[in-house]
Amino acid sequence: MDAGKSPSFPVIPRPVEINRGDGTMALEHGIIASCHDPALEPVKELLLKYWNKVTGQASGKEPGIPVMLELDGNLEKGQHIIEITDCIKIKGGCRNAVIQAIATIIQLIHVGDTSGVVHLPKVKIEDGAFAPYRGLMIDVARKKHKVKTLKRLVILCWFYKVNHLHLHLSDKQSFTFPSMKYPRLGTRRRTFSRNDLATLVEFAWKHGVTIIPEIDIPGHSGAMIRSMPGVFKLKGAVENNGVINMGKEIVYEVIDALITELCEVFTTTNWIHLGADEVNFKGIDTDPDCIEFMKRHGLDNPHELYRYFITRLNDMVKARGKTLCIWEGFLPGGKIEIPKDLIVFEFECRWNRPENLLEGGYTMVNTSWRPLYVTKRKHWTPREIYRWNMFLWRNHSSASPATLHPIQLDIDDAIESVLGAQVCSWSQKNRVELETTRNRLPAMAERTWSVTRETAITVPSDDLVENFMKRLQLTNDRLSKLIT
Repeated sequence: MDAGKSPSFPVIPRPVEINRGDGTMALEHGIIASCHDPALEPVKELLLKYWNKVTGQASGKEPGIPVMLELDGNLEKGQHIIEITDCIKIKGGCRNAVIQAIATIIQLIHVGDTSGVVHLPKVKIEDGAFAPYRGLMIDVARKKHKVKTLKRLVILCWFYKVNHLHLHLSDKQSFTFPSMKYPRLGTRRRTFSRNDLATLVEFAWKHGVTIIPEIDIPGHSGAMIRSMPGVFKLKGAVENNGVINMGKEIVYEVIDALITELCEVFTTTNWIHLGADEVNFKGIDTDPDCIEFMKRHGLDNPHELYRYFITRLNDMVKARGKTLCIWEGFLPGGKIEIPKDLIVFEFECRWNRPENLLEGGYTMVNTSWRPLYVTKRKHWTPREIYRWNMFLWRNHSSASPATLHPIQLDIDDAIESVLGAQVCSWSQKNRVELETTRNRLPAMAERTWSVTRETAITVPSDDLVENFMKRLQLTNDRLSKLIT
């Protein structure tokens, strides 16, 4: 029974399988949560924290309704089961699966308007994500962001079962990562403290959200160049203040040290993002260091130097047991092969199209400009996002072929290569970040969680879209209680 299609069952993403029982269970005295596995103790505390926020009940004491949290090795890692009868049972294939189940419980709570009595529907839910990667990217380099805001965005991610928060830490405007070895890199009044980031990483971990750090190189590097021009600045005949010098070994040494520091701070991630997009090659072919470097390594032109640069980054990241992520940026072909074990965040379909990457054997995350980008001037409605699918790329710019001719990959060809999708919020001010993402992220979340192989690329009917919008209004109200 697909009760999730009823607005009275206000859960986003819509669960995969729902079997409704008879009636509801009243919880006049709150809940008492228990678990046998020590790994679930922080999860239990998470449940009690948000239960109390929504209901106002002082849970954790007799005679509350028992809630049992359990890890079940018979379930797949990302699956969970919720059973609500005369008690509440939550089983998950891993810790994060239990955390995601708690988000469902919090969305299901009904508090009577006049009586104030708390109810939960009697139900059995079996659930798990279609796509392993669901992400939100926040640009903290162009505009200053408070850690308090980032924590609210972590709650937003958890609430809608989005399991990655990607932080764009550097760009032309600022370098916000606190390097201990190269403190000069940090932009004054913009750099986070190590304690701030460690606190954020732990907060996210408790919510089942992994933070992926990004330092954007070799392009988008104006702040790095201004901070350490003797190391990073090109000295070609044409001025280029946005791209670091890829022809100096000292540059690779600094990057290697920064990767080590990223791994020290962002301890929960297996992915390190190093940008590699929109690289302007002007001045590289006349820079003396680059000329000598390209000659020594047999590189024919600046684009081959750039490809060499990516392979060096990949080796550095792999040496730490991590996976390199980059934006779409390298062109098809070239003498130096871009490694197939990195992950490409495909966004513009301008430098490298998704079908080319698929044919080349690359793994992708869909960050399609339209409709997944959120900027002050360009952004799309939750309805449009809901009609998109994770194998579809569109754009708005005449420079991209995906604007006039959207690119739809065949699911049978691409299902193993497209890991999921990500909403990307660029150049947004701290004060508007939550408001501009809270309605859009849930649409992406449901379209990467609730679909099946058979329905993933089917355009949802108008009825399904409006059903989602009604549920979104209800969950949005609930979210407000959690982030205040």
